[in-house]
Amino acid sequence: RRHRCPHLPSVIYEKINKPCLISEYVEKFAPYGIVEPRESYRPREDYQRHPGKMPSMTTFRADFVPHDIPPRPSMVTEEARHPLGVMNLDTTYRRNFNLHPLQPVAPAEP
Repeated sequence: RRHRCPHLPSVIYEKINKPCLISEYVEKFAPYGIVEPRESYRPREDYQRHPGKMPSMTTFRADFVPHDIPPRPSMVTEEARHPLGVMNLDTTYRRNFNLHPLQPVAPAEP
């Protein structure tokens, strides 16, 4: 976003292209005497990383001991058998809600 200066003149036709020294941000800072500026966090150009290959041995590969894993015992399932006798196909609806004879409805208007 661009900085908008609140100290511009209120005259409609006059336009000044000078920077406002009251509210504009300027990169000219006053020196603080003994205090020096911080060093940059950027890595220096003189640092060169190791050109060789990294070893592929990791702590997992070094510490892992292979074990023989036996197969899981399979479950023996019994064959499905039909129950003996007659199955009761009655529902709670049929037992609790008996059918009542309907009465003819009298007309509401004579």
